[in-house]
Amino acid sequence: MGYESRIIVIRKCEHNAALQKDFKYAETMAVYNMCVFPYFQSIFSNDCPATKYAPYAQGDGDLLITEDKYGDPLRERTLEEVIACLDDYITCNPEGEIYSRVRPLKAMLEEFVKVQKFQGDYYKLAVLHYGY
Repeated sequence: MGYESRIIVIRKCEHNAALQKDFKYAETMAVYNMCVFPYFQSIFSNDCPATKYAPYAQGDGDLLITEDKYGDPLRERTLEEVIACLDDYITCNPEGEIYSRVRPLKAMLEEFVKVQKFQGDYYKLAVLHYGY
């Protein structure tokens, strides 16, 4: 897991990625830079399954992302698992300072959960961790 974290919300697709047949294509829905947030190590560890979904890099439609800047595979979690991790972080710091990037990420993920509930068949969403 990299020193800094980038969170990528993806919509899973069922067809193979054009450039690498062993990966399924994923549409990038949102990218959020958490910078340094060691708390993600608790859910995006080596125990977390490596994803077989590969999004295309934003701004470059033919660059498929299958690993992070350190050569590690992208790790996948559900929206709810990442929200629970953020809630746990907030709960563990009731009187301490909450990292300023936590609440906006949590709010964004909660909105994606709402969308997924209404459009469940189309929006099969997941969260990928990209270390950089």
